Amino acid sequence: MLIFDAFLVFISLQLKTEPPKFDISVTLISQDPNSLKLFNNGLVMAAANSKSVFLLLIIIVVLCLSVPTGCLRNSDQQVALFVFGDSFFDPGNNNYITTNTDFQANYWPYGQSYFSTPTGRLSDGRLISDFIAEYAKLPLIPTYLEPGNNEYTHGANFVSGGAGALIDSHAGFAVDLHTQLQHFGDLVNQYRRNLGDTKASQLLSSAVYLFSCGSNDYIRPVVNGRSIYYQYTQEQYVDMVIGNLTTVIKGIYEVGGRKYGVLAVPPLGCWPAIRLGQPGNTCNKEIDDVTRLHNHALATKLENLEKQLEGFMFSKFDIYSSTSNRMKNPSKYGFKEGETACCGSGPFGGIYSCGGMRRIKEYEVCENASEYFFFDSYHPNELASRQFAEMFWNGDSKPYNLKALFEVETIRVLQQLGIFGFEGGDKMSKVRAIWQASLTATKRALTWNIEDLIPPSERFIYNFNSKQELKKWHLYSDSEYGGLSSAALEITDSGKEQSGTGIFSGNLSLDVMEGTKWNISRSGFCGMRSKKFDGFIDLDPYDTIALKVKGDGRSYISTIYTENWVNSPGQMEDNSWQAFVAVPKDNWVVAKIPLAHYLPTWRGNVIEADIEMNPSRVVGMSLSVNAEGGVPGAQTGPGDFRLEIDWIKALRTH
Repeated sequence: MLIFDAFLVFISLQLKTEPPKFDISVTLISQDPNSLKLFNNGLVMAAANSKSVFLLLIIIVVLCLSVPTGCLRNSDQQVALFVFGDSFFDPGNNNYITTNTDFQANYWPYGQSYFSTPTGRLSDGRLISDFIAEYAKLPLIPTYLEPGNNEYTHGANFVSGGAGALIDSHAGFAVDLHTQLQHFGDLVNQYRRNLGDTKASQLLSSAVYLFSCGSNDYIRPVVNGRSIYYQYTQEQYVDMVIGNLTTVIKGIYEVGGRKYGVLAVPPLGCWPAIRLGQPGNTCNKEIDDVTRLHNHALATKLENLEKQLEGFMFSKFDIYSSTSNRMKNPSKYGFKEGETACCGSGPFGGIYSCGGMRRIKEYEVCENASEYFFFDSYHPNELASRQFAEMFWNGDSKPYNLKALFEVETIRVLQQLGIFGFEGGDKMSKVRAIWQASLTATKRALTWNIEDLIPPSERFIYNFNSKQELKKWHLYSDSEYGGLSSAALEITDSGKEQSGTGIFSGNLSLDVMEGTKWNISRSGFCGMRSKKFDGFIDLDPYDTIALKVKGDGRSYISTIYTENWVNSPGQMEDNSWQAFVAVPKDNWVVAKIPLAHYLPTWRGNVIEADIEMNPSRVVGMSLSVNAEGGVPGAQTGPGDFRLEIDWIKALRTH
């Protein structure tokens, strides 16, 4: 592999009209003339074929990743992590302020699953921010307020349990977000004194800034017996919270911060402590409505900041959906109980008495905290925090995952070179998706850490457990072309909000509507197709698609839609890949289809084409059924069909 002592790459990339062509101009400055000659020869060969332009990008990424000085930071210099927000990230700063035990956790059983003594973390063990530090190969980030702490080489944690973006949220009992920013400013001055302006600026610009804030702003008014509507509309109140959060982010940006990881607000309205105060122990709709508003406004604000602030990058994790899934379907995620707290008292463990050090002294604690999604009335356990951290770090957080932000120096070079300089959201998203896929592939090729090469063994793609999930799909049939088949997609009624299964059913008819204008050669088909993903689903680490289904003896067709790196001239449709699924009658089965068994098709017919599936750029899926054809021995012919679906996953089997 070529190693350059120092180099700069300048790329100008412009997409032309059909057929696709690319104008590429490259200049490379190297201290090694032989390397320069070899590199330029490679560029000429790549530029000779327009389809090689993306390979060219990958080549550049590979070279950047191999440079000890230049594209990437020195391997010995770790990216620092600075943490702000509320109890989801508080490692114990509240141990060192004047407050009460409602806002502290420096007593048992807090910390029992991991720490030898209670640290102040509102959990049975570690928090999301602790795992993020571990994945970034950093030590536990030190609490800023702990006396004697003066080593902040790897960053600092300013978080205070109970804090909000609004100063009034638990004022006098927690360190609000604005004051956390002031503490950060004091540390910035310390860096400049100790390191000098240049090194301090490098540390701050390469660092990642982690935020969890907003929950207390929405819980506090309700816990205090006041509606959020007390003085403001919900929209006005959310605007104030987002506005204060934005002010703090901009304050960090002004001193050099460029990379931000932001947690959305979880479904607070269904927290055990909140349900306890509701008639019939139901979820609090007002809190749920306002948290949804917050999460939508947060996403919009971060996208706007990305456009307004040069170099601003962010990763946003949707903890709302991830928490809801675990509360309603705990067994799918390794929990036995999703709605009741391990430690506390009263219905659902909703009385906030864990540890017996608060106003109510009586409490109970479960034998195995890892079986309960909630450890106490307000906070998830260590296992949940680990799962959230893994998704935040290595999942589909938008627009980047956290791992990409820690490895972002190459992205910065490409931004400066103009590869991320397109105007317009669609072009930006497409290039970003291409970059993410190429970075992932390149890192796999270069890493020496075998653990980094092993993704989770399975990945949920679809859960058919709620009406909301069914909105991700639409139906089609031959009736659109003059046929008489019909289809429906429903959810089973289990009596719970999110614990049903999907039912794809209908009737297959070989008849054609009389007088139809369509000249169709066959009828008797129905299908359900997913709406396109927001971007792409990367299934490259996996080799098998698995479906948990209960059928009627018919065979069904599983289709994967991909967008390849470069489509054929004039081709606007996605590539489709199909395989049969044989589903026995009346029994739940897990059907497993190796990706290698999916064949390229064009409008339902297998085609002879020298192309390969690109599993890193999956844009959608479908399930369909035909009256004729299929797996030998399966039921065929016109008539009713019924397929019950629990989930679709991607598996890594070897």
